[in-house]
Amino acid sequence: MDRNGRDGIKVEKGYGSEEDHDHKNKDKKGEQKEELSVERIFENQEVPSWRNQLTLRAFAVSFLLSILFSVIVMKLNLTTGIIPSLNVSAGLLAFFFIKTWTKLLEKSGLLKQPFTRQENTVIQTCVVASSGIAFSGGFGSYMFGMSEAVAKQSTEHTDTFKNPSLSWMIGFMFVVSFLGLFSVVPLRKVMIIDYKLTYPSGTATAYLINSFHTPAGAKLAKKQVRALGKFFSFSFLWGFFQWFYTAGDGCGFAEFPSLGLKAYEHKFFFDFSATYVGVGMICPYIINISVLLGGILSWGLMWPLIDTKKGDWYSADLKPSSLHGLQGYKVFIAIAMILGDGLYNFFKVLSRTLTALFFQLRGRDATGALPIANRSSPETSRISYDDQRRTQLFLKDQIPTWFAVAGYVAIAAVSTATLPHIFPELKWYYILVIYIFAPGLAFCNAYGCGLTDWSLASAYGKLAIFVIGAWVGAAHGGVLAGLAACGVMMNITSTASDLSQDFKTGYLTLSSPRSMFVSQLIGTAMGCIISPCVFWLFFKAFKDLGIPGSQYPAPNATVFRNMAILGTDGFSSLPKNCLYLCYAILINLIKDTLGKKWARFIPNPMAMAIPFYIGSYFAIDMCVGSLILFIWEKIDKAKADAFGPAVASGLICGDGIWTLPGAILALAGVKPPICMKFLSRGTNAKKMERNGRDDIEVENGNYDLEDDRGREKEEREEELSVERMFEQQEVASWRNQLTLRAFAVSFMLSILFTVIVMKLNLTTGIIPALNISAGLLGFFFIKTWTKFLEKSGLLKQPFTRQENTVIQTCVVASSGIANSGGFGNYLFGMSETVAKQSTEDRGPFKNPSLSWMIGFLFVVSFLGLFSVVPLRKVMIVDFKLTYPSGTATGHLINSFHTPTGAKLAKKQVRVLGKFLSLSFLWGFFQWFYTAGDSCGFADFPSLGLKAYENRFFFDFSATYVGVGMICPYIINISVLLGGILSWGLMWPLIDTKKGDWYPADLKPDSLNGLQGYK
Repeated sequence: MDRNGRDGIKVEKGYGSEEDHDHKNKDKKGEQKEELSVERIFENQEVPSWRNQLTLRAFAVSFLLSILFSVIVMKLNLTTGIIPSLNVSAGLLAFFFIKTWTKLLEKSGLLKQPFTRQENTVIQTCVVASSGIAFSGGFGSYMFGMSEAVAKQSTEHTDTFKNPSLSWMIGFMFVVSFLGLFSVVPLRKVMIIDYKLTYPSGTATAYLINSFHTPAGAKLAKKQVRALGKFFSFSFLWGFFQWFYTAGDGCGFAEFPSLGLKAYEHKFFFDFSATYVGVGMICPYIINISVLLGGILSWGLMWPLIDTKKGDWYSADLKPSSLHGLQGYKVFIAIAMILGDGLYNFFKVLSRTLTALFFQLRGRDATGALPIANRSSPETSRISYDDQRRTQLFLKDQIPTWFAVAGYVAIAAVSTATLPHIFPELKWYYILVIYIFAPGLAFCNAYGCGLTDWSLASAYGKLAIFVIGAWVGAAHGGVLAGLAACGVMMNITSTASDLSQDFKTGYLTLSSPRSMFVSQLIGTAMGCIISPCVFWLFFKAFKDLGIPGSQYPAPNATVFRNMAILGTDGFSSLPKNCLYLCYAILINLIKDTLGKKWARFIPNPMAMAIPFYIGSYFAIDMCVGSLILFIWEKIDKAKADAFGPAVASGLICGDGIWTLPGAILALAGVKPPICMKFLSRGTNAKKMERNGRDDIEVENGNYDLEDDRGREKEEREEELSVERMFEQQEVASWRNQLTLRAFAVSFMLSILFTVIVMKLNLTTGIIPALNISAGLLGFFFIKTWTKFLEKSGLLKQPFTRQENTVIQTCVVASSGIANSGGFGNYLFGMSETVAKQSTEDRGPFKNPSLSWMIGFLFVVSFLGLFSVVPLRKVMIVDFKLTYPSGTATGHLINSFHTPTGAKLAKKQVRVLGKFLSLSFLWGFFQWFYTAGDSCGFADFPSLGLKAYENRFFFDFSATYVGVGMICPYIINISVLLGGILSWGLMWPLIDTKKGDWYPADLKPDSLNGLQGYK
């Protein structure tokens, strides 16, 4: 696992860059804590011996977390290769598990040893060492690059491969993963105490662990664990839900063309991956932007342009997968970017390392001797209490130099003898040469990591690919030898820098170097078994592993293999003009020349190279994660800083862990039940007949919302005397209440509400009361109109509640015709379309026509108005009938025209406007996916296909979500209950009576059969 912070990214590992603003913040925080003396907070706590720091419970928890993080790292390795720092989650979960364990034992009176920060550090070290093997083991890069699946994608050396096998992978891991640990042990004092290297990730981890074990830190940690748990559950369940829709290739949410089919073809789409949204929240903004920019440059510009050079730059009759064609540009330009960035930073960090070493050695005593592990260093300046305490304990438990040297030599000897049996192409003398130079390179990597927090393990591995590959030659298996040598070198240099980080963490938490070393050894041993087993699970469960465009394309495997081919065959294997398009070194030079102020805006070449081969879909996920974090920081920076990493870790862990049951289901042959695919209108040739939904005919669905609370409100307002509020306002004459502007607004709102009522009529027939919206929008439009005229000095008549009532009345009367006009019931019931659905007397019908419908409505719609006019006084004044809807509307309009009510109305209009926009845009977005019958979100089988057949599914209708918010609870429950009783029980039962209750040979739409019962 990556040891480094959020800044910067390596293709394989996500290493932090030098401009790590997060580490700077942590360092500043660390300095403040140093001034307050961290160790004085813990001075009353006894430091356990190194043996007592290594507890059985610590390694039990480490084993569980190692499996968790190995699965996550493996998934990331096999999808994009971007692996963020998961140290926060490892430390947090370690604290949570052991704290829960000890609390339980404490309550039962069985607790023998309290949970200390040293034990927390041991778990952290063990988990990071174990899951780190999932990266350095090369399961997504050099090791899988040896396989036949990846070899077949190349045009050269397709017969040179070695397929994965559990036995040789575990053996290989064991013989190469421990050397790096022994190589840096003798120099731990030099790097930690004498040179005082910062190791920002190790330092940040130590401060995190120290903070957990203070009272305030423990409280925050509990809250962070809760946040992590919530988003872990959400992410896991989301992964589980998605699985149901992935029954075939190109199925599911991961293939959702959210930005359109053309963008989808060029790998631009949001694939609903919780993992990469979480990764985007952890990685710094510049990395996410760099990845997106790389995708736009490659898939948006370069590949379409290079495709036009077919027949000029490369042969026009090549297969799409040929590395001499467009595919070669995708792979080799990515390789050139990675190598350019890697080599630049390799020499940059190496030169900085050597320069720092030179000045360190010049400042030492006259003998110029390097201090060794068992030699004390002279005090040159007064040191703080914390440093004294830490140095004392760090030097207390020594690891003898002879033990480290003997261990390195012994393992190197076993490895030199064993590796040629695993890889016959890698002769013993090649291995011996690697092991002679390895300690020096391991030290350089550990030292450079301490200075910059940037591990160059992958760069050293690539160096080994080229050197050993060229030395062995293509004819003698140089490709496999180079990849195997890469594995040897990567494991040595990676574990060396990891252990150095652990020594720094241990130094700052008063953990013994011996316990750190033993924990690293045990964690590495766990990783040597867990990581190959996890990879084997992926390898067996997903048959298309490593295939471009699959769920797990393993892009780095192809990249590393082609580097090995490049190393053995030279530049002649590259497509024409390939290297001229790569400017990674130039970008880095510009970045370093500009200085820190502007350098943070320069994209990272390594990050830009990642989507060149696999596309930008994950970049969009990561940018969504960045956007979430950015908005969160703007709203509440303190909470975002405290809980952002926990939320991100929850998203990554939940989705990552779902991979495990997903793989087990695949191995067991359990396939998802549904394939959700997205087709263009042109390819959707085979149209499915849309099954019409049965209309729920409701004669009058205008449900009143008034209840006892409404009446209480009326009584209270009556007591306050509404009319006393308006007594200073002159009541306009009836003619002045009827204004041109009122009818202009009424006309616009009538169109709006008529469309809404008509839609509801023709779908379900349930029409809620829309009086509030009509009154609110009437108030908003006229108020805006009058305010504008008032400012321009043209206002002649103020907006009164009487005018508002006129608008309300006009709009409700107009849109009411959409219901009483029978367009969804009796009027449309006369049509031929409806007549054909009957089995008897189909003859009489009258199809809709604009002329007769308008005429009919004109002659019948006015009679009711004149019939009640003479009795208006009787009903309103004499009988004092309440008319709850009318009363509620009256109080609403009255409230709008008070100062407080006007303010509230403005806020209500803003809320209405926001959700109107959201609903409109959601409807527009859905339209793109409705190219044929039964297409789109409205036919999404959200509860499964069986439920969908029986009309049980969520159709993503914003309209009916809104209707549900207006209608009383009992109405909504009644509708649902009716659906369950009818479609869930009655119709299936009546269907079993076919041939008994009704003839079995009737058509499905016959009203003498099941349709008649409905």
